[in-house]
Amino acid sequence: MSTIFTPPRFTPVSGNGTTYPAALLYFYTTGTSTPKNTYSNADLLIGNVNANPVVADANGLFGPIYLTSGDYKVILKDADANTIWTVDPISGLGAADTLTTRGDLLTRDASGYSRLAIGAATYVLTSDGVDASWAAPIIPRGSIQGLTYANNVADATNDIDIAVGSAMDGANLRMLTLAAATTKRLDAAWVVGSGQGGLDTGAIADTDYYIWLIQRSDTGVVDVLFSTSNTAPTMPTNYNYKRLIGWIKRSGATIVPFKTYELSGGGIEFAWVTPRVDVSLLNTLTTSRRTDAISVPLNFSVLADITASIYDATLNIYARVMCPDEADVAPTDLSSTSGAGANLGTVPGAWVGILNAAVRTSAAGLIAARANLATVDRYTVSTSGFKWSRR
Repeated sequence: MSTIFTPPRFTPVSGNGTTYPAALLYFYTTGTSTPKNTYSNADLLIGNVNANPVVADANGLFGPIYLTSGDYKVILKDADANTIWTVDPISGLGAADTLTTRGDLLTRDASGYSRLAIGAATYVLTSDGVDASWAAPIIPRGSIQGLTYANNVADATNDIDIAVGSAMDGANLRMLTLAAATTKRLDAAWVVGSGQGGLDTGAIADTDYYIWLIQRSDTGVVDVLFSTSNTAPTMPTNYNYKRLIGWIKRSGATIVPFKTYELSGGGIEFAWVTPRVDVSLLNTLTTSRRTDAISVPLNFSVLADITASIYDATLNIYARVMCPDEADVAPTDLSSTSGAGANLGTVPGAWVGILNAAVRTSAAGLIAARANLATVDRYTVSTSGFKWSRR
């Protein structure tokens, strides 16, 4: 961009109306004696730079004179180099002519027009209260979407498929985006890329594994990592951002089959293909509360979907299944279902189950239960899955 020196065909005249043939117009940077270019064409190409001074024709008429950015000092002299007038400053277009980079914007600050360079990728145009500026978008803390995961069809024993999605890292500093579906192997050491190993350290074993979304900020590469730690995975070299996105269990030398479904707000519903029988006890449920581990992640609480049942051959019984974080409330009849736990009861010799009861686990992956009898013949719990906010 440029601005034209007005009028486009300038003819200076004296006080008595005579012109100045071969007059001279000198252009300098404002406040200095440093020559400053003008142009004969609005494209401001170097081949169209005017001579300095610009010389009028025999009628005292100057050709078009285009100014660049910044202010000028202009001196008009006659053909004998006598100064007729000096004007300082005469404004160019400000910063407009510096917008030579794609995406630049023209704004105005306290000094005049100013160039605002394009912001970083994903940044948004905002204000600091005085001037326009670029800033990272405001993203809710803990934001997560997508990133569901499943047993890989080709190698369900060892491989996990992770769907596309994004999540703020665990410190809420950086958005991590998995732009393409990725498959990672639990039976091999981590190597960047889909179809490569995913284990952070050690050898594969029958245990719980946590799934981490990771990124190296120097290149922006995002990948997936498996670790037995849900707080401090061993990160690959140069990877410095992470977010916990999932959990799996390996048992009997295979990844236990499961399904995942995304919930509103980025949470996840994890469902075992075959419900896990986690508790099957004889004569151990009593009037004292007991706790039992079920097939859910450890070190954070989830809402477990369970089926619980009790049996006693001789007496009417009641039991209460609850979160260990609740008060130790004695079970009552089935009309009382307050709190996060659930009550169940039976008449002699009958089984009673609570299908898909939602019971919150403790951070240690435990549920609690107690009965109204000193000894209950049998107490069982099977786990269908759990719901986890992933926050």
